[in-house]
Amino acid sequence: MFFRNIYISHFGKLSIKNSNFLFTDANKNSTTVPIDDINSIVIDTPLVSLTSSFISLCGENGIAIYICDKYHLPNALFLPYAKHHKWLEVLEQQINWSVPYKKQSWKQVVEQKILNQKTALDMAGKNSDYISRFIGKVKSGDSDNVEATVASYYFKEFFGKNFHRRNDNITINALLNYGYALVRGNIARSLAAYGFIPALGLNHKNHYNGFNLVDDLLEPFRPIVDLLVFKISINGNDTLDKETRIMLLGIFEKEMQIQDNSYQVANVIDIVVKSLRGSNLRLPLLV
Repeated sequence: MFFRNIYISHFGKLSIKNSNFLFTDANKNSTTVPIDDINSIVIDTPLVSLTSSFISLCGENGIAIYICDKYHLPNALFLPYAKHHKWLEVLEQQINWSVPYKKQSWKQVVEQKILNQKTALDMAGKNSDYISRFIGKVKSGDSDNVEATVASYYFKEFFGKNFHRRNDNITINALLNYGYALVRGNIARSLAAYGFIPALGLNHKNHYNGFNLVDDLLEPFRPIVDLLVFKISINGNDTLDKETRIMLLGIFEKEMQIQDNSYQVANVIDIVVKSLRGSNLRLPLLV
């Protein structure tokens, strides 16, 4: 199913009309979209007004609303709350996840991330030989920290030997952070919709992070963001301007594969989150 991701960067009012999304700009021009067609809304301006009834309807329909800061990065997120009809059952299941289950699940997450990193490098025409040696070598809980070892090679091969993820002066990092934040928000939306508590993670355990489980599940999705950012940057655009932000929002229209079937990223996220209810975690494959 195709979902729309709406980006708003100028003055206007958000409201509901006949169960449709309605945006009215300064010149009284209106745009309507069926509420069922919307995956997320990114508000990248302080000049938008919206009503509590609008936010409530978005919550009822599982629509994520992102609010961006002055640097145009998403820094707030509205999520549906306790929508799932078996919320307590899901919560009890999550609380009772055993240590072996969490370690094995994290192993799967890291293995899939590494496989997707290799594919992303291959698709970008980069050398993935070093990463290949780690495929199938991840231990339970990633006790050898293979994820970090691979990452130190991966980013330099992708974006150059002088690239560092923690260097805010490297403009590509802003693009990566924006793309990750979009996917992160959609994972949080799906977890809330299925009754999970985003703070209770598989591997991430930061007491100050309300999205530990989100950050666990984000890992195998990162390479598709990396690949999109690489394609944008080689066309000469490595700044987080309006055009680039809209291109990054297109991440949800990209496809990934689960068990030989391809779906758009927004749908893949739902499949991954839903699989947490069962015994086999299903993770996305970049193809």
